[in-house]
Formats: sequence, structure tokens, C-alpha cells
Amino acid sequence: MENLFLTPASQENLQRTVAQIVSFQQLLNLGLPDAVVDRVRVNSVSEIGVYCWATSSRKKGRAIFDQMEKGDYVLFKPNGVSYFRYQGKIVDKEITEVLIPLWPVGSDWKHIYFLDSMKEISIEYSKLARTFNYNNQNPRTLPGIRRVAPNRLKAAVLEPDSLFSLLSHLNSIEKQDPFESLPGGGRDGNRVPQAITRTSNSTELNSLVNELAPLTGQIEVLMQRNHSERECESLVERFFNILGYGSQEEIRFQVHSIDILLQTNDQSILAVEVKKDRAFNRSHPKAAEAIRQVFDYALRPNQAIKYVSITNGDYYGFYDTQRPGNYENKFVFEFTLSRLENADVEKINRLKRENLRS
Repeated sequence: MENLFLTPASQENLQRTVAQIVSFQQLLNLGLPDAVVDRVRVNSVSEIGVYCWATSSRKKGRAIFDQMEKGDYVLFKPNGVSYFRYQGKIVDKEITEVLIPLWPVGSDWKHIYFLDSMKEISIEYSKLARTFNYNNQNPRTLPGIRRVAPNRLKAAVLEPDSLFSLLSHLNSIEKQDPFESLPGGGRDGNRVPQAITRTSNSTELNSLVNELAPLTGQIEVLMQRNHSERECESLVERFFNILGYGSQEEIRFQVHSIDILLQTNDQSILAVEVKKDRAFNRSHPKAAEAIRQVFDYALRPNQAIKYVSITNGDYYGFYDTQRPGNYENKFVFEFTLSRLENADVEKINRLKRENLRS
């Protein structure tokens, strides 16, 4: 069974490397060797970056670090609150001083561990303490990082359940974040990073946001720097992977004049035109040409692709080519992955492999 680690954290440090992804390029810029970055990249699910944290170099911190293995879970509890707010999975670790500048609070962060599959959670410390039979007299204070002892895990995780299912059971993501009542949704009015932001109390929406968190983290990093259209196409591919489509057989790139063609059972079901502009949507100056281009391809002679889409990898607009009228009449729906709303859950469900039909 995987290990489970519980760690306290300052809000300032959390916002830097847990609430948002750290790009591989940033790790290289800080001086992490190419070989280490390449190793972390291979072990991570992301093509753009990872989340980072560290233990202290003192005896306890080093001992905890030595126990960490790939696949172990880490829960992060912000200082001063009574619940764990983030959950991630370790993909690699390294002892180095070059990443210390990542964190504004503290200077003893040399034992680095890298994580992916980061998501926002709400697990009450008191509930977790009862689950693992801890004495929890002050639910707002976690004195330091700790590993949940294997015998406590074994007693709490009953076969055929897994540690992941236990954590999911303990999670109550609907809990109101005390910071969300402040202007801008964050401490002192700072906006919570989109990569792991909760946008609604809807259980289904929060589940979808959590599932898409690694992807929206990549989107956020990519949109903050100069990037290529091909990188946006990779975001689109990742999105449709999450929806159940295979990479090579069902997601095809650069077919004639179209950027991406979605196929299932040898039938073309969706043509996608990709633009790299950060502010791209169907009102963007480049949208009209993108819509015309994707429609021209979808309606070629001896070919009738029912659905087309325009996207930058974050914003998606969908059209039904078989509806009567002009392009605007053929518009079906739109959504933005980094700003999902309740109504978007059903839209995205309709796009899943088992639901989308030609």
C-alpha cells in the first residue's frame, strides 16, 4: 500500500508551488540539472510541469524524505485552519539547494519532492485523526510533517478498498473555504489560481474540476508565456484523452487542412480548429476565419462530419454542421476549462467517447 504523509504549510508557500504548477522550464532556469528535469518529466503525467514541496534538512525531515516513494500521497494543511486543503501524489524527489528560491517562507528546503495529480480537497483534521486513531487536541495545529504509520493505514483501509478510496470518502469538497468570502476569492483579496480553483458547490462540478486539475494547471502555465499552436493542440489531445479517446487511433493531427480530427469506429465525428491566442473565443477577430475553415473541411464532398469545434485548448466552442441557417444558428454551446460552471458539466458529458455520435 502507498504511504500517506501529512504536512503543515504556510499559505505563501502553498500558493507558489502547490496551488499552481511549476513549469519544467522554471526548474531548469533555477539550475536544476537537465537530467533531473528529464527524469521528473518522464515520471509525471504532465508535459508542462509539476508541483513541488520539501522537507527540512533536520533529522526528522530527512527521515521522512527517505521514506517517500513514487506513488505516495501527501495531504497539505494550511497553517491556522482545521482541514487539509490539497492532495497530491509523489512522482520523484531530489536533494538540491537550487529550488529554495521557490518558497518565500523558510530557507531550509533542500529535500525536494515533486508531485502531480494535485487537487483541492476539504478533509477535516479531526475526522482524519479519528480515522487513524490520533490524539487531536488542537485541530488547527499540525506540529510537523508526519507519515501515517503502516499499521494505522492497514487498520483504516479495509480490503478491497484502497487508500485513494478512503481519502475520497473523507473528502468533503463542498465545505466553504473561509477565504472565498473575501474579495477576489483569496486571502487578502488575491485570486485563487485557476488550476485548482473551486467554482461551485455542485458535487458533480467539483468532481470534474478535480479531474481536470492537472490539465488546467498546464493551461495556466502555457497561457502565461509565449507558446506555439502545437502546444495548444497537445492541450486539446489531453482533454479528449480524459474524455476517453485514444491518442493515436482516435485523435489525428493535421489531416488535410484541419488541425485535429476525432474518429471512433473509423467514423469522423468531430473536426477541431486550434488557435494559440490566449483570449480566443467565438467573438475573437480570428474566430470567423477559424469557423469557416473547420466548416469547409467538415462539409467536403463525400464527407459529412456532424460536429466541429474552435479552441485554444482552454476555450471551446462547438457547432452542429447539420443545423439549418448560418454559422451562428449552428452554434451549440461553449465553455472554458479554467472557468467551468454548473451548466458545463452536462456539456462535457455529452462530449465523452461513449456519448458523442456522428
